Amino acid sequence: MVNAVYHRSYQEQQPVEVRIYPNRIHILNYPGPLPPISNDSMSKGKFNARRYRNPRMGDFLKELGLAETRGTGVPKINRTMSRNGSPDVIFETDDDRTYFEVTLPIHEFFDKEDLKIEDDKFDAEFLFSLGLNKRQVLAVEFVQKKGYITNSTYQEICNASERTASRDLKNLTELEVFKKVGNKKGTKYEMLLN
Repeated sequence: MVNAVYHRSYQEQQPVEVRIYPNRIHILNYPGPLPPISNDSMSKGKFNARRYRNPRMGDFLKELGLAETRGTGVPKINRTMSRNGSPDVIFETDDDRTYFEVTLPIHEFFDKEDLKIEDDKFDAEFLFSLGLNKRQVLAVEFVQKKGYITNSTYQEICNASERTASRDLKNLTELEVFKKVGNKKGTKYEMLLN
């Protein structure tokens, strides 16, 4: 979305279109990319642009922490989708560069008709699809059996340092897999869904 706002033409009245389907998200922008970017170069993963439509908009988005330096948006999108295990992003335009369309396919795991989390429990395949590491999956399985986990227990069962345990537990809380219960001395982590 940041890229769409940054790179659209504000001289045209067409809004950025976002359409959400069961198996993909489409983002459509008018007009298309500036030369030398073409459909052919996009299919090869080359987005080397030397001109920008809205450099002031880019500076504003950077100040807000929503954008980075020039040319990092597409690689970041690809990296994030790859890390998540999702299919490749599809970038399209026509020969006249009248539009720019991005298709974000959903992760294959969510395309299953029988997708269910029975008894409010997460299975390992689902947890890995969230981007969790093996330690975190082990911790979730531990909490499903024992009811809760502490930082020291996490360190012990995952063979992790206190810093790693704290970071992993914070991540699990932010992803709304765990909820934090208690104060500093008695802090424990329980499943958010019970």
